[in-house]
Amino acid sequence: MTSRIGFLISHPIQYYAPIFRELARRCDLTVFFAHRQDAEQQAEAGYGVAFDWDVDLLSGYESRFLVNVSPTPSTSRFNGCNTPEIAEAIRGGRFDGFVVPG
Repeated sequence: MTSRIGFLISHPIQYYAPIFRELARRCDLTVFFAHRQDAEQQAEAGYGVAFDWDVDLLSGYESRFLVNVSPTPSTSRFNGCNTPEIAEAIRGGRFDGFVVPG
């Protein structure tokens, strides 16, 4: 029987995508993103210039963007990600394990 694993992370990150693809080969993986970052927010996150990634960060595994209801959506502030729907996603997902790195 394949394990069902959930993973909550702030936003798509280039060095996590290969890990997610490999995990998806080994288990039933669903990745939940708390924020959909635009090009300008990439600059705010420390890159200094606005850009979009030129590689696909979402293929090869199941993922879902949660609705971020923070009044100041961002990955660079403590309160920048507020996704109340994650509770129901976890309950309804019937996961064998759930990972929240940080």
